[in-house]
Amino acid sequence: MNKWLSSYRNRLTTIFGGMTCVALFSLTLYIDQKSSSYIAEEYSINLMTLAKGLSDMLGATLTEREREIMLLSQRTQLIEGNLTSAEIRTELERIQQSYPHYAWIGITDTEGVVQSSTLGLLEGQAVAQRPWFIHGQS
Repeated sequence: MNKWLSSYRNRLTTIFGGMTCVALFSLTLYIDQKSSSYIAEEYSINLMTLAKGLSDMLGATLTEREREIMLLSQRTQLIEGNLTSAEIRTELERIQQSYPHYAWIGITDTEGVVQSSTLGLLEGQAVAQRPWFIHGQS
């Protein structure tokens, strides 16, 4: 047997030192696992909060745009008037300028032919096969 381990005191010191190392290693693994799960949970909560805020903002924006379209569609000028008049184009361009995210605004007849639009784009063209027209009919 090793001369150093022949002493009871040295054996006891080695055993307690080894147990301390094992305990500290186990504690380190436990703390690492707990802190990792805590960080992941915090990131998850922050991400959900951000997503909720973005979805609320997007929902409000879409509701505003829907309301604007509904109000525009109920205007007497559009129901009874000439859809190709300069007044209607001017009104559409004014609406487009009020909200810079509108790329294009146009009015079609029931057959899908653009009657009036901002900057005159697509006027007189058939758009009945385009997805936005098809979905707008339903």
